[in-house]
Parts: sequence; C-alpha cells; structure tokens
Amino acid sequence: MKVIYVSTVVAKTKMEEIIQNSLQKPLQSIQKFHRLICEGFILNNIEVKTISSIPMSRKISKKIFWKEKRMVENGVEYQYITFFNIKILRQVCTFFGTIIKVLGELRNKKEKIFICDILNTTIASTTLILSKIFHFQCIAIVTDLPRDIGGKRSISRKINEYLQNKYDGYILLTEEMNNVVNRKNKKYVVIEGTVNKKEDLTQPAQKYENKVCIYAGGLYQKYGVLALIKAFQKMEGDEELHLYGSGELEDYIKTIQS
Repeated sequence: MKVIYVSTVVAKTKMEEIIQNSLQKPLQSIQKFHRLICEGFILNNIEVKTISSIPMSRKISKKIFWKEKRMVENGVEYQYITFFNIKILRQVCTFFGTIIKVLGELRNKKEKIFICDILNTTIASTTLILSKIFHFQCIAIVTDLPRDIGGKRSISRKINEYLQNKYDGYILLTEEMNNVVNRKNKKYVVIEGTVNKKEDLTQPAQKYENKVCIYAGGLYQKYGVLALIKAFQKMEGDEELHLYGSGELEDYIKTIQS
C-alpha cells in the first residue's frame, strides 16, 4: 500500500530553510500536523510520497520562481509543485502541476490511496476531480470545517463546501465534524491529536514551576485567541498562558506580556 499525501506539507529541513529566508514566518501548526501523519504512516510500514504545494505568498518571500527538488526525510518522499509566486499565476501553476503529479503517480499500477488536505483548495479539488475521472480512492483529511475558513463570499470557501461531501472517506479531528462534511455516510476515522514518537514517557520532565496552558497555531481573533487571552487575564493564581505562532495579534500580545 502506498499513500500519496496531497497538501502543503514540506520537509522539516526545507521549512527551516524557508523560515531563515522569509519576511514573515509561515504557519507551523498545520505543517507539524501533516508531517506527523506522514511519518506515522512510515512507522506502520506504509510508503508515503507527497504532492506538496509550498505555503508561500509575497508577504512571506519576494522570490518569484520556486522549483524544489524531491527529497526524502524520515522515510517520507517529498515532491513539490513548481510555481511562480504571483497570486493568480500561482493558482494556475498549482492546478496544472497537480494534474501532472497525479497522472504521474497513476502510471505506477501499485495500489495507492490519495489523501488530501481539504482546506488546500486548488490542489485538493483538482485531485478529487481527477479521482472521479480515473477512478482512484481519494480521502479527505479535515483539520477545520470549510465553512469556518474565509469570508462568506470567499470563492475558496464555496468550492470547499460544495466538494466536502464528495470524497471516498474522511480523517477527522472530532466526531462532530462528520455530520457536516460526511453527509453521505462514507467511512471515516477520528484522530483527535498527534504526538512525536517517544521511547519513554514514564518520567515526564518538569519544565516549568507553574502550571502552563499552551496554544500553538495562528494568532488570530477569529480562532478565539483574543477570547482565550482575556479569559486567562481574569484567572487568579500562578498559571501561565504560552502562545506560539504568528498572526494579526502578535503586536497586541507583545504589549501585554509581563
């Protein structure tokens, strides 16, 4: 069995290189999640190759042309779609690049399943459409509900909502998601979280003196981060709130740090 993982996931070493040369750090939480899923397949003796759309914009880098070589890291083979870092042209490159990569994988008759990050609109929807034409299994991995991403007039959001019930199966973070994205009652599995493989968890390290609550992800008000901060400010005691990520609330957070 072989998994073709279709998303924005990038090898850790490549992402570190991007961060070192970036104007603004790309969001890391989704990278961590998808990378752990891929490496988890490897630990279970399942071959994994990615079709990756590097998470890039002009805010992150002024570099125009992106062409990255395939690489293998922790058993996962990463292959990247070539693109021009210009808004509309980038989507065109991703569309045609996805078609080329998917058709290339179909030449090999080995049994395989395509797993798509449903929120990566261009690459996921293109793969889904190809799956209907060429009759291969296409599974959606859902980390957030499409209806909660983007504004009400967002074209990307509308496409994701229209296609969300058309996949062959689902990997979800909560049971409640199933009622929204899987109305045709296809097979699904709930994975509530991921963690790095540890050899010994019997002796957890006491890193902090006080109790710590950690949030890692996008620092945006729409994700409830501001509400979390204000709720924590009303608490009494020595508990600490640690925030890791980037987003619109970064400057505000710096002004309230003690």
